[in-house]
Amino acid sequence: RKGATAAYWNYAFGKRPHETLYDLKNDANCINNISQDKNYAAIKERLRKTLIEDLTDQQDPRLHEKGDLFDNYRYAEERTRNFYNRFMRGESLDSDWVNPTDFEKPTK
Repeated sequence: RKGATAAYWNYAFGKRPHETLYDLKNDANCINNISQDKNYAAIKERLRKTLIEDLTDQQDPRLHEKGDLFDNYRYAEERTRNFYNRFMRGESLDSDWVNPTDFEKPTK
């Protein structure tokens, strides 16, 4: 996560910007986020409209600020439910899919 491999750690685990858009033809690995490039504004707006239409048709709870529903589904074991929020509150969590060195101290 540091040194020469820091960029790869960031690609896999780093915080993402609010919006991302990639030119899959010229950037198949989705490295260069072009969401702020004005040349793609019309495409971005068309994709946003399609997304909202699809989510509305599916009655997706994220359209009504209830996306946390997905973090609390019973498909997850009790120890991993609401993992992110519990971690951010300072709870010490045991996970077989996160290494102790992956955790960062919460920012205030």
